[in-house]
Amino acid sequence: MQNTHTDHLFFANEEPQMTQETLSLPEHCWKLLVIDDEEDIHAVTTLVLRNFQFQDKPLYLLHAKSAEQAKQVLKEHPDIHLALVDVVMETENAGLQCVEYIRHELNNHLIRLLLRTGQPGQAPENKVVQDYDINAYLEKSELSAQKLISAVTTALRSYAELSLQMQQVENLQSQAESGENVKRAFMANISHEIRTPLNAIQGFAETLLQVESHPQQQAAIQIILESSQHLTTLIEDLLTLAELESNPPELKLECFHFPDFLREIIEIHQNLATFANVHLECDIQQPMPKHLCTDTSLLRQVLQCLLNNAIKFSAQKAPGEVALRIRYTDESVQFHIQDNGVGMSERQQQQMLAAFEQGETRGLKNEGLGLGLTLAKKYLDGLHSTLDIDCPPQQGCSCHFHLPLPKEIEWTDGICATLTPQKMPPSMVAPQDRPPAPSKEKVENLYELAMQGYIQDIADEAERLQEWDERFHQFAQDLKQFSENFQKSELCKYLKAYLDA
Repeated sequence: MQNTHTDHLFFANEEPQMTQETLSLPEHCWKLLVIDDEEDIHAVTTLVLRNFQFQDKPLYLLHAKSAEQAKQVLKEHPDIHLALVDVVMETENAGLQCVEYIRHELNNHLIRLLLRTGQPGQAPENKVVQDYDINAYLEKSELSAQKLISAVTTALRSYAELSLQMQQVENLQSQAESGENVKRAFMANISHEIRTPLNAIQGFAETLLQVESHPQQQAAIQIILESSQHLTTLIEDLLTLAELESNPPELKLECFHFPDFLREIIEIHQNLATFANVHLECDIQQPMPKHLCTDTSLLRQVLQCLLNNAIKFSAQKAPGEVALRIRYTDESVQFHIQDNGVGMSERQQQQMLAAFEQGETRGLKNEGLGLGLTLAKKYLDGLHSTLDIDCPPQQGCSCHFHLPLPKEIEWTDGICATLTPQKMPPSMVAPQDRPPAPSKEKVENLYELAMQGYIQDIADEAERLQEWDERFHQFAQDLKQFSENFQKSELCKYLKAYLDA
């Protein structure tokens, strides 16, 4: 760095060289923009800083005589490092407006801004420093050559340090994104390399169970089947959690028939509760909304997570009890799920929404990974709702969330309360010469599973269909036959006929 021979600014009489000191821009330099409506200020700034260097790089000066000219220069040179800004130019606060433009419209918070004014009364230092994002306040009457050089040096040092910090942050973000891509690829491999052999194990185990053999062999095969099914569930939960953390669920609004939706949820979990020796009580306020408008997939996942959790933990009591209660206010539908399980200790309550945190599940056949509440919360985040949980020790757990009701509500009496199936729900599909099937949405899900080769999943779904509703018995039987014979192409054609109907 080289100083001038004088310590005070002397204004030159000649016109400043607006051709910017040099005819060509150096390859590595600091860009300084002088924004001032006085010709002499441009000239003397050029004179004082003509031999300035910082970190072995020279200074390249750009000039603007108004805020409007400054905006044009900033557009042409978005990489300016430092600006000396006069306050009073074409208007009394043109310089401050220029600062606002740089910080807010250009969203440039890296460039260092030194406010330089000859009329401090127009822009008092205390107010300006508080209200505007500037890096230094300089009064022309007190500004010597040495003070200007020091101010420019300090500002460029600040720029260099801040730029380095931002580069480090960008590098960390890049590494995080790279790690996220690796994780996604790893999860995709898990889905393909582990689930495929698991499906084969389950399929052959089910085939062996149909062959007459010694009871001890039958028991061993049953253990193989149940263990592989349990492992498949754990892997699905892990993949789901990884996907939700990488890509938070997006809300896809649709209006759907609320009684039919609840009937399906309740029937599924009544079967699970019966198998676990748990009594499931469904207390649904009547009349009930005929339609809800929300994301059915996310809502289904929330209820499945919470009800599965409640059934699992209440199974430790004799008798186990789970209650699903639904109530309404003027603006929302309230969901309450209560169980009589073991509750949670104080430590568990503090960590209950963390992944892989489990309550006491000793003696339970399928313990899981402790992801039920974690997944439910993430799904509810997608629904823009919150999960309230109360789990005192030895007193069971109570979970609550709510969703908005449509502005115009049509009410209906309780189809779900009695679980009486309709003779022909509107969503049923039945192509010519084919047995009736559930909703088109469910057939679409089955078709996607078939296309991906998840044959065992379809066989499991067929078992549930047979138990849910006798109207779908033949449809489920057809699915089972295709699945047991591993006829993927025939299964896809069979389901495609329903989608094309």
